[in-house]
Amino acid sequence: TNMVESLKCASHEFEGGFVLSYADIVYQEDILLKMMNSNESIAVACDMDWENYWKERFENPLIDAERFRFDKNKIIEIGGKAKSLDEIESQYIGLLSFSIHGVNILNEWFSDRYKNENMFITDMITDLINCRKSVAAVRINKGWLEIDDLHDLEVAKKYISQTSRGSVKVLR
Repeated sequence: TNMVESLKCASHEFEGGFVLSYADIVYQEDILLKMMNSNESIAVACDMDWENYWKERFENPLIDAERFRFDKNKIIEIGGKAKSLDEIESQYIGLLSFSIHGVNILNEWFSDRYKNENMFITDMITDLINCRKSVAAVRINKGWLEIDDLHDLEVAKKYISQTSRGSVKVLR
């Protein structure tokens, strides 16, 4: 199965809202606080200053970067292979928040729409958007890292070593 199935398995723990974080990312405390304090039902952290970081991680950023577009603060497209950098206004970092109302939307979506055990979170978000559910973009500028492989680990070590105390909290 995939990420959405894991999320569904934890749905009995959703009371009061929650923040969902991918396990392969690290981020500054202020980003987490921004997500926790969001007034949106469903909010997605997105890095507006993603491109240089992707160029360090990949010879060609389009190998991994996905489409991401929004209108004001509402996401209108997320996920899927981008053909050009013009299709990418930001980059999804794997951090979402759900308010109490957002939990209700998510549980309703699980009941009414969810059928694919191999679905990615970006597919779920896309389907929520297609169902006319509002998904907000919470803009950030750097302050996070993703570690998918040994190369990413080396890039992360470089960023961390550039800080005065070597702390992820003061990253970038």
